[in-house]
Amino acid sequence: MKYMIHPDFPNYQIYEDVRAVRNGKAIAQTPDKDGYLQCVLWHKGKRRKFRVHRLMAELYCPGFTPEKEVHHLNNTKTDNYPSNLFCCTRQEHIEMRHEARQKQIMEMFGEEIDEITVWDSNTVSILYIASCISDAAKFANTTKEIVKEALASRPIHGWNPLAPEYYFDRF
Repeated sequence: MKYMIHPDFPNYQIYEDVRAVRNGKAIAQTPDKDGYLQCVLWHKGKRRKFRVHRLMAELYCPGFTPEKEVHHLNNTKTDNYPSNLFCCTRQEHIEMRHEARQKQIMEMFGEEIDEITVWDSNTVSILYIASCISDAAKFANTTKEIVKEALASRPIHGWNPLAPEYYFDRF
Protein backbone atom coordinates (compact mmCIF):
# COMPACT_ATOMS: atom_id res chain seq x y z
CA MET A 1 0.00 0.00 0.00
CA LYS A 2 1.32 3.43 -0.98
CA TYR A 3 2.10 5.92 1.79
CA MET A 4 3.60 9.38 2.11
CA ILE A 5 5.58 11.07 4.84
CA HIS A 6 4.47 14.49 6.10
CA PRO A 7 7.49 16.83 5.99
CA ASP A 8 6.86 18.10 9.55
CA PHE A 9 6.13 14.64 10.99
CA PRO A 10 8.70 12.22 9.54
CA ASN A 11 7.92 9.43 12.03
CA TYR A 12 4.46 8.85 10.52
CA GLN A 13 3.39 7.05 7.37
CA ILE A 14 0.16 8.46 5.93
CA TYR A 15 -1.46 5.80 3.77
CA GLU A 16 -3.82 6.29 0.84
CA ASP A 17 -6.42 4.25 2.71
CA VAL A 18 -6.58 7.08 5.28
CA ARG A 19 -4.44 5.50 7.99
CA ALA A 20 -1.73 7.36 9.86
CA VAL A 21 0.78 4.89 11.28
CA ARG A 22 3.68 5.34 13.70
CA ASN A 23 5.89 2.45 14.80
CA GLY A 24 3.48 0.01 13.17
CA LYS A 25 0.46 1.29 15.11
CA ALA A 26 -2.50 3.13 13.58
CA ILE A 27 -3.24 6.57 15.01
CA ALA A 28 -6.74 7.11 16.41
CA GLN A 29 -9.18 9.26 14.45
CA THR A 30 -12.02 10.88 16.37
CA PRO A 31 -14.87 13.12 15.21
CA ASP A 32 -14.64 16.82 16.06
CA LYS A 33 -17.61 19.04 16.98
CA ASP A 34 -18.47 19.50 13.27
CA GLY A 35 -18.38 15.78 12.43
CA TYR A 36 -15.00 15.78 10.66
CA LEU A 37 -12.44 13.15 11.67
CA GLN A 38 -9.31 14.45 13.35
CA CYS A 39 -6.03 12.96 14.50
CA VAL A 40 -3.02 14.16 16.49
CA LEU A 41 0.57 13.85 15.28
CA TRP A 42 3.66 14.46 17.42
CA HIS A 43 7.27 15.32 16.58
CA LYS A 44 10.02 16.44 18.97
CA GLY A 45 7.54 17.16 21.73
CA LYS A 46 5.30 19.28 19.51
CA ARG A 47 1.73 18.26 18.98
CA ARG A 48 -0.44 19.16 15.98
CA LYS A 49 -4.11 18.33 15.51
CA PHE A 50 -5.20 17.72 11.92
CA ARG A 51 -8.58 17.34 10.36
CA VAL A 52 -7.96 14.12 8.47
CA HIS A 53 -9.37 15.37 5.15
CA ARG A 54 -6.94 18.32 5.19
CA LEU A 55 -4.00 16.06 6.06
CA MET A 56 -4.91 13.71 3.20
CA ALA A 57 -5.39 16.60 0.76
CA GLU A 58 -2.08 18.14 1.76
CA LEU A 59 -0.26 14.93 0.87
CA TYR A 60 -2.33 13.46 -1.95
CA CYS A 61 -4.33 16.16 -3.76
CA PRO A 62 -2.71 18.26 -6.48
CA GLY A 63 -3.12 21.99 -6.05
CA PHE A 64 -3.44 21.92 -2.26
CA THR A 65 -2.37 25.05 -0.42
CA PRO A 66 -3.24 25.96 3.19
CA GLU A 67 -5.52 28.77 1.91
CA LYS A 68 -7.68 26.38 -0.12
CA GLU A 69 -10.69 24.50 1.18
CA VAL A 70 -11.11 20.75 0.82
CA HIS A 71 -14.46 19.54 -0.52
CA HIS A 72 -15.77 16.00 -0.02
CA LEU A 73 -17.13 15.07 -3.45
CA ASN A 74 -19.74 12.69 -2.03
CA ASN A 75 -20.55 15.14 0.83
CA THR A 76 -19.68 12.56 3.49
CA LYS A 77 -17.44 14.26 6.05
CA THR A 78 -15.85 10.99 7.19
CA ASP A 79 -14.94 9.72 3.69
CA ASN A 80 -11.38 11.00 3.49
CA TYR A 81 -9.98 8.90 0.66
CA PRO A 82 -7.94 11.08 -1.72
CA SER A 83 -10.26 10.18 -4.61
CA ASN A 84 -13.14 11.82 -2.68
CA LEU A 85 -11.32 15.08 -1.95
CA PHE A 86 -11.11 18.19 -4.11
CA CYS A 87 -9.09 21.34 -3.35
CA CYS A 88 -10.92 24.55 -4.21
CA THR A 89 -11.40 28.20 -3.37
CA ARG A 90 -13.92 29.31 -0.74
CA GLN A 91 -16.34 30.50 -3.46
CA GLU A 92 -16.08 27.21 -5.37
CA HIS A 93 -16.72 25.32 -2.13
CA ILE A 94 -19.83 27.40 -1.37
CA GLU A 95 -21.17 26.70 -4.87
CA MET A 96 -20.49 22.95 -4.61
CA ARG A 97 -22.20 22.73 -1.19
CA HIS A 98 -25.19 24.66 -2.57
CA GLU A 99 -25.46 22.25 -5.52
CA ALA A 100 -25.23 19.29 -3.14
CA ARG A 101 -27.96 20.78 -0.94
CA GLN A 102 -30.19 21.31 -4.00
CA LYS A 103 -29.69 17.69 -5.01
CA GLN A 104 -30.52 16.53 -1.48
CA ILE A 105 -33.74 18.61 -1.44
CA MET A 106 -34.68 17.27 -4.86
CA GLU A 107 -34.23 13.69 -3.59
CA MET A 108 -36.16 14.36 -0.37
CA PHE A 109 -39.06 16.45 -1.69
CA GLY A 110 -38.94 16.08 -5.47
CA GLU A 111 -38.64 19.85 -6.02
CA GLU A 112 -36.04 22.57 -6.41
CA ILE A 113 -34.62 24.35 -3.41
CA ASP A 114 -36.57 27.52 -2.74
CA GLU A 115 -35.84 29.12 0.62
CA ILE A 116 -39.09 30.33 2.14
CA THR A 117 -39.43 32.29 5.35
CA VAL A 118 -42.39 31.31 7.51
CA TRP A 119 -43.52 34.25 9.65
CA ASP A 120 -45.83 34.40 12.64
CA SER A 121 -48.60 36.76 11.51
CA ASN A 122 -49.31 37.93 15.08
CA THR A 123 -45.80 38.77 16.29
CA VAL A 124 -44.30 39.37 12.82
CA SER A 125 -41.31 37.24 13.73
CA ILE A 126 -39.57 34.55 11.72
CA LEU A 127 -40.56 31.10 12.90
CA TYR A 128 -38.78 28.95 10.35
CA ILE A 129 -36.74 29.11 7.16
CA ALA A 130 -37.88 26.30 4.91
CA SER A 131 -35.74 24.82 2.17
CA CYS A 132 -38.63 24.31 -0.25
CA ILE A 133 -42.39 24.68 -0.56
CA SER A 134 -43.04 21.18 0.83
CA ASP A 135 -40.89 21.94 3.86
CA ALA A 136 -42.77 25.23 4.51
CA ALA A 137 -46.13 23.46 4.14
CA LYS A 138 -45.07 20.72 6.53
CA PHE A 139 -43.97 23.26 9.15
CA ALA A 140 -47.19 25.29 8.81
CA ASN A 141 -49.28 22.10 8.83
CA THR A 142 -50.89 23.04 5.52
CA THR A 143 -50.66 21.99 1.87
CA LYS A 144 -48.12 22.90 -0.80
CA GLU A 145 -50.93 24.44 -2.82
CA ILE A 146 -51.80 26.89 -0.02
CA VAL A 147 -48.15 27.94 0.33
CA LYS A 148 -47.86 28.36 -3.47
CA GLU A 149 -51.06 30.41 -3.55
CA ALA A 150 -49.86 32.58 -0.67
CA LEU A 151 -46.52 33.22 -2.39
CA ALA A 152 -48.23 33.99 -5.70
CA SER A 153 -50.83 36.39 -4.28
CA ARG A 154 -48.49 38.16 -1.85
CA PRO A 155 -50.86 41.01 -0.91
CA ILE A 156 -49.22 41.10 2.52
CA HIS A 157 -46.02 39.09 2.10
CA GLY A 158 -47.88 35.93 1.20
CA TRP A 159 -50.52 35.98 3.90
CA ASN A 160 -53.27 33.52 3.14
CA PRO A 161 -56.69 33.36 4.81
CA LEU A 162 -56.51 29.54 4.69
CA ALA A 163 -53.45 29.60 6.96
CA PRO A 164 -53.99 32.90 8.84
CA GLU A 165 -51.47 32.30 11.62
CA TYR A 166 -48.58 32.29 9.09
CA TYR A 167 -47.40 34.22 6.13
CA PHE A 168 -44.73 33.14 3.70
CA ASP A 169 -42.03 35.02 1.86
CA ARG A 170 -39.22 33.96 -0.46
CA PHE A 171 -35.84 34.41 1.17
